[in-house]
Amino acid sequence: MLERVLGRPVRPRGAFRYIDLGSGFGVTSSLVAALYPGSEVVQLDLNPAHAAGMRKFNTAAGVDNAQVLERDLASLKTGELGEFDYIVCQGLLSWIGDEVREAVLSFIADSLKPHGVAYFSYLTPRMDVKLIAFRETLYRSFCSASGPSVVRLEAALEECWQMLHDRRWPGLSRHDAFEMLSHFTTRSPNYILHEFLNDHWSPISPDWLQRRLKTKGFGSLWRHEAGGAESGYCVELFVRGKLDELSRRQAKKYTHLLECEPGKRLVLHTFPQEPALLATASREGVVYLAEGFDPAESTAHLERYNRAIIDSKLSDERSFRPLAIHGCGQGLRLTPVQQEVLRALATDRGSSEPLDNRLRRRGLSAVESRRVASSSVPFVGSPEFSALAFLSERIPLGIG
Repeated sequence: MLERVLGRPVRPRGAFRYIDLGSGFGVTSSLVAALYPGSEVVQLDLNPAHAAGMRKFNTAAGVDNAQVLERDLASLKTGELGEFDYIVCQGLLSWIGDEVREAVLSFIADSLKPHGVAYFSYLTPRMDVKLIAFRETLYRSFCSASGPSVVRLEAALEECWQMLHDRRWPGLSRHDAFEMLSHFTTRSPNYILHEFLNDHWSPISPDWLQRRLKTKGFGSLWRHEAGGAESGYCVELFVRGKLDELSRRQAKKYTHLLECEPGKRLVLHTFPQEPALLATASREGVVYLAEGFDPAESTAHLERYNRAIIDSKLSDERSFRPLAIHGCGQGLRLTPVQQEVLRALATDRGSSEPLDNRLRRRGLSAVESRRVASSSVPFVGSPEFSALAFLSERIPLGIG
């Protein structure tokens, strides 16, 4: 996010302390710990299943610089955990009660170092009214069901499909209700339970957040509110201190960028020097690759981290955890199909066997056409394959 503020990609220099409040399964914070083994990462979540999941993954991935705390945010005492360079509140403020929200803001005010950065993502009142109407109906059905959360969710979705069939969905046209119900039926139960069925679900005003943090000595550094289907989702950076201190954390010069927007193929570009192209690159779905990459540099810790993902038998692990890229301080989320192509490239590096033959042996094909989603054979187009071939030298897997 900081490259949007400073006009160029940046990465931390030296050791730093990073805390992920309400970290869930630690998707981002475990990656940070793997990419920066000299850093100290704290992953804090109240949910026992989340804490256990983080500990299990960190152990398998060899992430030993991350501390998992199963704690209530409201129980944190001033100075208890020390000061941090980065404090992350990803998907937190809009899903907790007022008392806990105030405790979080007080913790940040007490714990962020001078010139540190606080990251927030939250819901605003500008959410699509159709999405709000959908959520209200699904939430009522969920609350009226009984049993464990996942069972109640299944019952609520079944009841909503019946309401759609009976043409009695309140506040939405049948078409809109069908579109949203079809979309959310494909999402993971954990996502729906957290994102829409949390009892404390409450959009908050960006102006309110700015006023509250201003009283604690913070200024808003950058804010982005999504539009379209994602309208109402806001990402914001707050800083305590001067911007020029952050700019001193600039990384090596970057030579390539990779477009990797969700649902689209990977496309590799030489890093643009023109200001207009750089502005285009500074958006979601871009990974920056630095020059000075040394293939001989030790990558054992990244190999173990990436293998914990790519060898996982759990499809969720392979779908939502980003792989660590050597030499750029970033990660990249690849689909299971893309991961298999990467595995094939790493395994057969230096092989004289034709590429198509190598991929076919693994049930994959490199073709000029776009991926055909309905086919029984997963297709990977040439531009996408070229990007994966480039990445095969930079995503350590420890195989081949």
